Amino acid sequence: MEKISISKRLFTLFLAFVMLASFITFTPTTAYASTHGGTISIDGYDFYILWNNSEGVGIRHNDGTSQFVFELNLESADISVTAAHVNPLTRSSTTETFQINLNPNFSYISGHDIRGVELVNSATNETFNLDSIQRSRFVFAIPIGIPLTHAAVSALLAIAMAMVIGGVAYISASQVQHSIRNHHTHQYFSAILQGGDVWIGNALSFNDARVVVGRNHTARGVWATNFGNASALLGGNHTTPELHFGNGMFYTHIHPFMAFNMRGHVHVWFS
Repeated sequence: MEKISISKRLFTLFLAFVMLASFITFTPTTAYASTHGGTISIDGYDFYILWNNSEGVGIRHNDGTSQFVFELNLESADISVTAAHVNPLTRSSTTETFQINLNPNFSYISGHDIRGVELVNSATNETFNLDSIQRSRFVFAIPIGIPLTHAAVSALLAIAMAMVIGGVAYISASQVQHSIRNHHTHQYFSAILQGGDVWIGNALSFNDARVVVGRNHTARGVWATNFGNASALLGGNHTTPELHFGNGMFYTHIHPFMAFNMRGHVHVWFS
């Protein structure tokens, strides 16, 4: 009996060693070089920052048996996740890629409730509505945990200092106002005033920017690359430059004079 017991203990130790070695040497199918570093923790999930630049953000989460790489493309506002799972005994791995679709009718801001999210398997097009699954008894059927997915979306937005509204990614003006000043391709960008900050979105043509101004909306305006372009957009008929306080930053802007020389509500900010 003693020999059998010793044999069992030896086999258990050997199995544990195999599992540990498999985890340590595990490399996902898609490898990413770290260009930023650092970690961020959201709702108890730790994410390692793989990259953070003007094109987007990449983060990684490892739960011990699986590794997830989440990517945010700031130009398209697309979010994807690559999930690599490893079998600790066979050391074989499987990889799945999913698109994380955000509902265009919702606003997505880090620190706020994340809802209306769908997971779409890139290979099979199988779609998982996270809200519906969360309300059902079949949460176990989701290929990637719902809390993890929500935390990852929030982490990506927090790192990029961005939010997504109507399928468009808006970045905090504090992050990009200086780089926009040297933009040679576009002179105008959509801009939103929300939460005490100004958020800069997609590029606009001169005519599209004029449409935004014509709507005269306080919270939805235009960001111009410089004062000259801002003034030209309003035909030179505008207030003198003003300062708008937001999130500890001063953002210079002008307002148009509308009919009967009334000051318009819409903001035209400029770098």
